[in-house]
Amino acid sequence: MKDYLVEFKVKNNRLKTLMRERGLSTVRELAAYCGVHDQMIYKLMNLKEPGRCKNGKWRPAVLRMADRLHCLPEEIIPPQHEDHPLAKNKAELEISFDEIAGVLTSAGAKDPLELAIDTEEQGHLLKSLDCLNATDRVVIEMRYGLIDGMTRSLREIGDFMGVTAMRVGQRERRALARLRSSQEAGKLLDFKPLAGPVRDAIGTTPERIR
Repeated sequence: MKDYLVEFKVKNNRLKTLMRERGLSTVRELAAYCGVHDQMIYKLMNLKEPGRCKNGKWRPAVLRMADRLHCLPEEIIPPQHEDHPLAKNKAELEISFDEIAGVLTSAGAKDPLELAIDTEEQGHLLKSLDCLNATDRVVIEMRYGLIDGMTRSLREIGDFMGVTAMRVGQRERRALARLRSSQEAGKLLDFKPLAGPVRDAIGTTPERIR
């Protein structure tokens, strides 16, 4: 018996890459951006639905995403899944410490222990944001790159949300003040690499955050 059980989940990297390029972190954000039902996007992301209907035409959801993402439908759906879904997109594999370290190193990732610690810290950090309403939480997540590691300007967030940069700044200040006064603030201050920017912001006075 080996030390680790690795669970693989195959996803549509073409669609994932298009999302990253446009600063979209979640399926929910993509659904709102494109005006497509999130359940259909989940199916296309997990390759559970083919890109084309039975009559050979592209699904309306794919055409809508292509229009909003300014690309061709072929750039969203892998060619082998235009007409056929993936029968199974999950698998399990037993692997040793040396094997998993080799895989992660070749992919430019951290060693397994560091990766596990960072993943746990991220989970705690995101849990600490539960005191915020949905909109303010998105502002903090995008502003400090808590989901995908990509920080964004007030203007970028405003363009995404359809509001002014000034309004985003107001929401950011309100969210940070809420975090600073909440019982979760102490937890945020303890997290090192991931929470650094948020920790610094919470540790400053409101005047310095403006």
